[in-house]
Amino acid sequence: MALYKGNELMKVVLYNKTVRASETLRGEIEVHETYSDVYKLKVFIWDNTKSLIPLSNVYMIVSNANNDLIDALAELDKKFDKSVMDWCISMYDPIEGGFYFAASARDNQGFAADIESTAQMVGIMDYMGIITPGNPPSSVMPQEIKDKLVNFMQVRQDPDDGYFYDKQFGKNVSDSKKARNLSMATSIIRRFGGQPLYPTPIERMAQNNMEITLYEDEEKENTDGILPAYLQSEEAFLEWLDERPWDTNVYGAGANLSAIASLIKAAGLWETAVEYVKEKQNPETGLWGEGLAYINVNAAMKLRGFFANSEPPIPMPYIDKVVENVIYVVKNETPSTAAEVWNPIILLRDAIKSYGGEFPSELKKKIDDSMVEMVNVIAENMDKFRQPDNGYSWNPYGSSVKSQGVTVSLGRKEGDVNGTNLIMMARQDCYRLMGVEAPLLWESYRDYFWDKILNAEPIVKNALGCHENFEGTQIGELPNGCVTGTTTGSVGVHFYPNSNENKALKIVTEKGGSTWAKFDTYSGSAYQRLVLEYKILISESDICDLLYNSIGTTAVQTCFISDKNGIQLKNRTSDSGTGEYIATLAKGTWYNTKVEYEPRGLNDTVIRYYVDGVLKKETNHYYNGGNPLKEPVKNINSLLFSSFKNGVGTFYIDDVNMEMYGMTYVK
Repeated sequence: MALYKGNELMKVVLYNKTVRASETLRGEIEVHETYSDVYKLKVFIWDNTKSLIPLSNVYMIVSNANNDLIDALAELDKKFDKSVMDWCISMYDPIEGGFYFAASARDNQGFAADIESTAQMVGIMDYMGIITPGNPPSSVMPQEIKDKLVNFMQVRQDPDDGYFYDKQFGKNVSDSKKARNLSMATSIIRRFGGQPLYPTPIERMAQNNMEITLYEDEEKENTDGILPAYLQSEEAFLEWLDERPWDTNVYGAGANLSAIASLIKAAGLWETAVEYVKEKQNPETGLWGEGLAYINVNAAMKLRGFFANSEPPIPMPYIDKVVENVIYVVKNETPSTAAEVWNPIILLRDAIKSYGGEFPSELKKKIDDSMVEMVNVIAENMDKFRQPDNGYSWNPYGSSVKSQGVTVSLGRKEGDVNGTNLIMMARQDCYRLMGVEAPLLWESYRDYFWDKILNAEPIVKNALGCHENFEGTQIGELPNGCVTGTTTGSVGVHFYPNSNENKALKIVTEKGGSTWAKFDTYSGSAYQRLVLEYKILISESDICDLLYNSIGTTAVQTCFISDKNGIQLKNRTSDSGTGEYIATLAKGTWYNTKVEYEPRGLNDTVIRYYVDGVLKKETNHYYNGGNPLKEPVKNINSLLFSSFKNGVGTFYIDDVNMEMYGMTYVK
């Protein structure tokens, strides 16, 4: 048993005892006069190979300890068992040397390991003790892994502007995404002993400023292409700030600003930003925006750096209101994202930091007195984001489809790196708010972690689109990747009518409820043309609005309307009516239906309908939900076949095939 004060070893007690797996090891170590210092007690086992193996348990000793707080913090530790570590390992791409956002990104074409997830996973290694601070020695982190991480970031740097771009997203990303990638990529490269291949935008800006100083009489290259136009002058910056959605989405406004903090400094506009942020603070709550809810705490968290990270720090105004209302929100509101589990704690930490060691003692006591209840609430909230694959997710119901405006997963019931990272930071900052570092729970698994990473198998991805002929599915069952929800009727695989050979998906719908089948799919957004083909047979139906097929949610919607003349095929653009006529089908006959979709813009999107190989209709009327200004949907994550509520009939679907053409992403 070893006692540490901070990182300083104070005392060791040795036991010469063989410990069986079922035995509890007990011992005592005496601590005198701690004067509220925080100590850590580590327990070690000397194994047969004569190596010192630390147990995952690390105990805190605090003079006049609040045992309820220690118990509450221990509950946080239980959220990060070995299965969470195994989930983290499973996100690794051994060929690229980076990490995926989620399992659905790892397993499907169109996705790749990305800069932000890779940097966040390195943070997770830090928090949990897999690696040590700085550039760890090769005995702690294999040099091969460090080299791969550096290379992963370096090859994504653009020589023209110095920014870092994910291969699958390209350069058509938000300024916020560009700035985050820049910060994260350069941090990883330099931490592990590398350098960017080209000057970064900040370095180019510094060089440009130096040249202007040295050669004031000569015309020098301006900052166009280095910094965004709105950072070229104070006037442009203030105009950009005024355009942020401070009244409608204060969190989004704060996120826009915080993401480009390093660029704001490089442009010499830091003081302008600080004064603007001060003016936007709500004096009644100490937060930002109207009301008192998580969105206000979230905005304050995003803007905290303009106080805590100023040089010297600037005390956050209305600090008594900040403390009171952050505590209130944690105790009384329910987080809707994993960020909202972490945001209040880091906000309190940096609010304290902004006072540079002179934080009001009565407010610190108020925080300390609330910590047991807050930590217990946070522990309960963490469970809402734990997913069946043992990762934590951004949303309670699963992974986030979008991050910084780009598509990063299929949004399934699965963990994602961002959510897992946020939940881990919440644990770490709860400890730090009490003045102690969190135990390194995975330190003893370091060799196991690297063995799994070094021996990871190359990832085999599922094909883009959808390809299903139902032949491999048992009668009455559904194929993999297909789900249903029926209030009436039935959905399942059956033989063709009057046949015992070919199989198809049979849907029987009855009046008074919807019957549907949905196929998981993924298109990505880098295609020029999407083609959906399927065979359909309507064996019987009443005269009614029978069924519809939706491509995505929703790009194109095709309706099948039963009337006295047969089945009318129609192109629908909103929930009102059933749309434009395409063709007439007969009952009891198989038809091959093909839809070509080219999402371009408001007026030049193209949809083509074919029946049995014959072009029946070409139109630019895509599904816009009745909003003429709504851009066409490009990311397709599902195919839906659903009855209308009063539809009555039986139909068969076979040979469903969705392909994308003109892909522009780099595989």
